[in-house]
Amino acid sequence: MNKEIVMNPDILPTQKEWRLICTMVKQQRELTDEEIKEVYGKYFDVKNCDWLHLECIRAILKKANEK
Repeated sequence: MNKEIVMNPDILPTQKEWRLICTMVKQQRELTDEEIKEVYGKYFDVKNCDWLHLECIRAILKKANEK
């Protein structure tokens, strides 16, 4: 997933809004299915990444995060 963000300088967020955005991003602790599949697809056929694979990957990430 490669997303490009184009910023319009006329509608940039205020400093307060930027801080809120940064705080929200830092608080995000889980990857979405799409993010997991993006990384999975670099090593394996993404067609094989089903619900069970996603749950297993999330469990591994959770355990690693606890350390």
